[in-house]
Amino acid sequence: MSILNKLLAAIAIACALACSSAQAASQNYHVTVDTGSLAGQEGYLDFLFLGLANAAPVQAQLSNFSGDFTAQSFAIGQAAGSINTLLAIGNGDAWNEFGQWAKLGGKLSFDVRFNFDGLDGAGTTLSVALLDAGLNYLGTNSDAVTFSLLPGSDAAVSTDDAIATVSAVPEPATWLMLAAGVLLVLSLGRSALPRSSYQS
Repeated sequence: MSILNKLLAAIAIACALACSSAQAASQNYHVTVDTGSLAGQEGYLDFLFLGLANAAPVQAQLSNFSGDFTAQSFAIGQAAGSINTLLAIGNGDAWNEFGQWAKLGGKLSFDVRFNFDGLDGAGTTLSVALLDAGLNYLGTNSDAVTFSLLPGSDAAVSTDDAIATVSAVPEPATWLMLAAGVLLVLSLGRSALPRSSYQS
């Protein structure tokens, strides 16, 4: 096999690893909500996690919160934990909600991971919104982000593009796969070099 063919084969393997990593990361997301238009106000960053009657059990794990949050919060149903460590919300009760009070005007961000327990059942929706003290929408008339979940499928994500962005977050195992692909490319490239090119 020629040097070029070896390198092309290695690159193809690395690309395949990259594609598989994107799929593996599809249930892990980084969310940013820009509250710049609400400077001087305060309100809840609210999470509502509701499943259909026969929904597959699923848990939303939220972490890495960043923003001007206060100590005030509330939890309803299967919502437990803290934004300072790990916030977990299940879909087992009829109403599962967590609200964290924040001073607005900057960016609020967090990571979310969805863990399914089984591959059968109906869907669940995680809605992320900005709410005032009366739990009414704040600065908009809709949710900032919505994740529509079905077991065995990637989440369908919708955003209010004026204030929210969502991006997939690779898991640590994904980075290891990519690193292995790069090492493979380098090793094949080195083995393809004439011995005289690296012997003294």
